[in-house]
Amino acid sequence: MGILILKTILLLFVLLFIIGKRTKISKSDLFIYLWITISVYSAFFSQRPYIHYLLVVLPSFCLLSGRMIENGKRRIFHMSLLIVLILISYFYFTVYKKPFSYYVNYIEFITNHKSVVSYERFFDELVPRDYEIASFINAKVNKKESVFLWSDSAQIYALSQKSPLGKYIVAYHITFYENAVLETKIAIEKNKPRYIIQTTVTLFAKEILSSYKIRYEMKDTKIYEREI
Repeated sequence: MGILILKTILLLFVLLFIIGKRTKISKSDLFIYLWITISVYSAFFSQRPYIHYLLVVLPSFCLLSGRMIENGKRRIFHMSLLIVLILISYFYFTVYKKPFSYYVNYIEFITNHKSVVSYERFFDELVPRDYEIASFINAKVNKKESVFLWSDSAQIYALSQKSPLGKYIVAYHITFYENAVLETKIAIEKNKPRYIIQTTVTLFAKEILSSYKIRYEMKDTKIYEREI
């Protein structure tokens, strides 16, 4: 919290400085400076080095870049500011370096140098399994029926066009939050899903499976079917 307080104090100081100089700069510059200052604060707010936090800076960064090209009077200042932002972002945030290999994977797939499974496995080792589970759900469960996943792969819901039964979508959230298990039990009893699909080794309450019996097994997956 100490670092957050320091960042907040620094934000207020910079904002007050910009506002104090408002009579000496144009309204366009004032707008951009205020926006980019608050955006940078937002990007560094959580102190997590994930590059998607820079999305909040992108609009004001683009405006500042355009302003640098348009306004020759402050071009050096704007260029220096942009370089500082780029350097800080590059060394602080984790830059994702895999985009080029996505295209290689795609080209190998469409030229028949990769199987469907190999293509899917490029994204994650568990992707082929998730697609297999989704295919099972689409084949065995009609549109009006629900399914419960005891899994950390929430994307299976999207792949099978199913909605979660409650607000907790993944197993590690259900086991982490207080009362989450109880809420999940209530949701299952209310919706009575035909299948409960388990992909994690995390054990869940036996009461949940009291009306279910294991029917199918895939790789690292157990599928329980409701008997009552």
